[in-house]
Amino acid sequence: MSRRSRRATGPDLDDLDLRPYTPPRRRQRSAPGSGSALRIPIVAMLGFVVALGFAIEDRRADPPEVLVVSAADSPLVPPAGMLSTAWYCAEGTSTPDGRADETIVITNAGTAPARAVVTVMSSMEMAGPVSVTRDVAPATTLRVPLSDIAVIAEPGVLVEVLAGEVSVAHELVGADDVAVGPCATRPEPTWYFAGGSTEKDAQDWIVIFNPAAQDARVDLRLLLPSGEERPLDLQHLTVPRQGRLSVPLHAFALRESVVGVAVESEGAGVVAERSQIFDGSDGRSGLGLELGVPSPAGSWTFADAIWSVGGSETLVVANPNDVTVIVTVVVQTYDGTPVIPVEVVVGPGLALPIAISGEPGVALVAPDVHHTISVDSAGSATFVTHLSIVSQARPVPAPPTEPPPTEPPATEPPATEPPSTEPPASTGPAETATSGAATGTTVAGAPTTASGSTIPETTTTTTLPPTTTTTSTTLPATTTTVSPTVPNLAQAYEVVRPTRGPSRAWLVPGAPPAPGNRVLVAITNTENVSATVEADVLDGDLGVSAFGLEEIEVAPQTTVILVLDTGSAERGSAVVLVSTEQPVTVARLAVTETGFSLVAGLPFAAG
Repeated sequence: MSRRSRRATGPDLDDLDLRPYTPPRRRQRSAPGSGSALRIPIVAMLGFVVALGFAIEDRRADPPEVLVVSAADSPLVPPAGMLSTAWYCAEGTSTPDGRADETIVITNAGTAPARAVVTVMSSMEMAGPVSVTRDVAPATTLRVPLSDIAVIAEPGVLVEVLAGEVSVAHELVGADDVAVGPCATRPEPTWYFAGGSTEKDAQDWIVIFNPAAQDARVDLRLLLPSGEERPLDLQHLTVPRQGRLSVPLHAFALRESVVGVAVESEGAGVVAERSQIFDGSDGRSGLGLELGVPSPAGSWTFADAIWSVGGSETLVVANPNDVTVIVTVVVQTYDGTPVIPVEVVVGPGLALPIAISGEPGVALVAPDVHHTISVDSAGSATFVTHLSIVSQARPVPAPPTEPPPTEPPATEPPATEPPSTEPPASTGPAETATSGAATGTTVAGAPTTASGSTIPETTTTTTLPPTTTTTSTTLPATTTTVSPTVPNLAQAYEVVRPTRGPSRAWLVPGAPPAPGNRVLVAITNTENVSATVEADVLDGDLGVSAFGLEEIEVAPQTTVILVLDTGSAERGSAVVLVSTEQPVTVARLAVTETGFSLVAGLPFAAG
């Protein structure tokens, strides 16, 4: 299949001409059900099942055009015409005693080889930057452990790629958990973070990377539920040239459940990321990673979220402006059933938590149910937002049993009748490990924020939709039984970065390689018309389509979950390319034996 020719452009993303762009289309390389092909079974919730055909055809000769709708400030996958791009990764360490061991992840979604130069900078620890060059084959992902390049405490990383259609992310491992996030595509003068915690079990780090040849001066504003603060010790901080500064917020804002941050640089732009570490002393354990957003917006979307019994899910809305912002929070389950909207008033300089679940008497959505969250403001007001999910280890329940018979005294002769072998009484089929949320759950009581304040609500009772706990999908040459829920989330913490809106092309980051990976890709259609979606797994050369499936129909206001048939740790880390005629939002959830990772997809830039 020939690809549409593209005009070569300069290396600066600022010069992009935002015209329609057609992402690469792939030909099927192997028959469905073959051992070498990656498989994506499709789970369509509550009866919305996508039929998988046996016939395999080439991709359409005239594929739909792709245009980013509204993701201007998100990291973007550059188009094929780009001669070179640069990516900047702030957080991570490479020393044995570091807080988060870092691996650089480079994905080439194109059909031509790419060359990447990975440079580690730390002007306070090294005489000069250290670089390595790596080649990345088409439709593949390359992982580069930072410790293979330099072993230092405060590394800043610059990745220069000599090709388009390449994205760069990084994986952090620490606190018995893993975190994944995209790197930035350019330094900015401001960065905003909505939420974080400095409570007694938490370490909250703001990490600022300055790749320029001159020092940068930065100020930090803290956005708290009680109002804005500007600690003197966090003003006029120097970030060394080609170096990095790690700011321990937990040393300046003590015992705060929510801390929003504005990072403002004088002169040269910087890159800011945030890492959150919970040590498990207060019931939370894990690691979160978040790239800041360079500017507030009037609308944010979380393409997928899920929480489990014993855990919690909290949305934070922060207002870095000097005017009051009124936002409306809409939670919608995967089958399109909306929960009653919540309206929140956020004053200037405030960061307010909103409990989606987990607080006593509060659950806007049932546990183990995939859902989306959209946050919109009235008028032209802008804000930033953040979603955090805490999962607790869920013990496997013992099967129901009757009390054991009382043993006779040792002096009595043994019974002549053998003990009863009848099975214990049961009122229904045995519970499986994939049991989901209760059917027809009703949650009463006015929703409240995590700080205990009541959120204005016209109705205090929310009826959640019945859920299906198990769906069987017949696939070519195989039958797979999967659940729309995620069973037994390991104890972990995750922070989710929102997107500005839907797009027509997405690159879904792969999960860190781990035994037993279970990877789900959520595609959400927030429009009022159906979306026709294509999905390719990038596993080398031309990629493999989803069982040769030409099209996936996503009904209006619903979510379709693609369950990646991993089979091995390497397959579980595969990258997925999603393209569609109608704008959608995309996220990826990966669950392992020791943690989970939930990240938004990366939209393609126009070319």
